[in-house]
Amino acid sequence: MNLENQSNQKLILNIVTLVKSERKITLEILEYLREIDIRKSYAELGYSSLFEFTTKYLRYSESAAGRRIAAMRLIKSATAETTTLIQNGEITLSNLSM
Repeated sequence: MNLENQSNQKLILNIVTLVKSERKITLEILEYLREIDIRKSYAELGYSSLFEFTTKYLRYSESAAGRRIAAMRLIKSATAETTTLIQNGEITLSNLSM
C-alpha cells in the first residue's frame, strides 16, 4: 500500500472511514463469538472453552480474547444504546470489559 502520494485531507478521510469500519467489524465479531458461545461450536473443533478457541484457533492474545469475551457477554444483556456507544467509539472494548 502506497500512502505517500495521498494528500493529508485524503489520509484523514480514509482513516476516519477505516476506524468506522473497524468498529462495525468489532461488533460483528462479538456477535459471532456470542453465537459460537451459545452453540458451543468450539467444542466441535476440540476446544474446551470459548477462551481456548479464541486464543488457539483465532490466535488472539490472551488479553485480547479476554476483552472480547467479556464485552460479548456484557453485550448479550446490553441495550441497543450500549451497542451504539461501541459503534460510535464512545466506549472501548477495554472499558466495556472492565
